[in-house]
Amino acid sequence: MADFVNTSLKQKTTAGFWANGSDSTFSESDQTGVFHNMTRALIIDDQQVGINVLSMLLENEGVSIISTTRVEKIDEILKQGRAPDLVFLDLELYNTTGLELLPKLRSHVQLAHAKIIAYTVHTSEIAAAKNAGFDGFLGKPLDAVNFPQVLKQILAGKSVWIA
Repeated sequence: MADFVNTSLKQKTTAGFWANGSDSTFSESDQTGVFHNMTRALIIDDQQVGINVLSMLLENEGVSIISTTRVEKIDEILKQGRAPDLVFLDLELYNTTGLELLPKLRSHVQLAHAKIIAYTVHTSEIAAAKNAGFDGFLGKPLDAVNFPQVLKQILAGKSVWIA
């Protein structure tokens, strides 16, 4: 997995996607794949490495990405372009938790129809995420081999709860 992550990070930096040192990415990927950029995802994670890995997996499936490491930037990001179809929300964030942030995201007009998926290393939080009202749960590290099938299930409206 380390080689998988390291290779992808080199590719992203070479492509300039994260090369500007920004903690928020407003531009969307231009990768094509299974979903041909019809699907847009927002990733909220205070660790850039987590964003990079999930972005690579989503981009490989043709999903366009917007992301941030800073919760206070979410409103600004949501004003940029079309509303996301999916939100991947880390449960452990700087100065807050995904469990605390979920009701605020649910009340945001831009996210009214988005599937909000918890993703975290804290796999023991799966029941708390379900009770809080998340649409699904993915434990870290993410399984790159099975991710395309998991994404298809999420986009088909199925609940996915993988610790």
